[in-house]
Amino acid sequence: MNSAITDFQRAESLVKLMEKGMVYLNPGFGPRDLSVLTGVPLRHLENSSVNVFGLSLSRLIEMYRIQYSRNLLISGVSFKNLNRYSGFGSFYSFKRALEHIVY
Repeated sequence: MNSAITDFQRAESLVKLMEKGMVYLNPGFGPRDLSVLTGVPLRHLENSSVNVFGLSLSRLIEMYRIQYSRNLLISGVSFKNLNRYSGFGSFYSFKRALEHIVY
C-alpha cells in the first residue's frame, strides 16, 4: 500500500482550508502561505493544484476571491469596493483577475 499523499488529497486539503478558513480574504495571502498552512512543500502543492484544478495556486486564490466578490456584489456592495472586501490588494489586481476569467 502506497502511503504517499496523492494530488487529490492535497487538493482536498486546499479546498477545506480555502472554504472553511477563508484565508484568501487576507490581501497578503499567497501560495507560500498555503504551503505553510498545509505543511506541504510549495512545489508539490503547486503541482497538485495544476493536476487537479488546472490552475496555479495564484489563480486558485484569485478564483476564490472572485467568487467571494460576486457574492458581495449580489448582496449590494458597490463594484468599486469589491476589491477591498474580497482580498485583493488593489483595484488593479481585482480587475486583472476578472480579465483572466472573462478573456
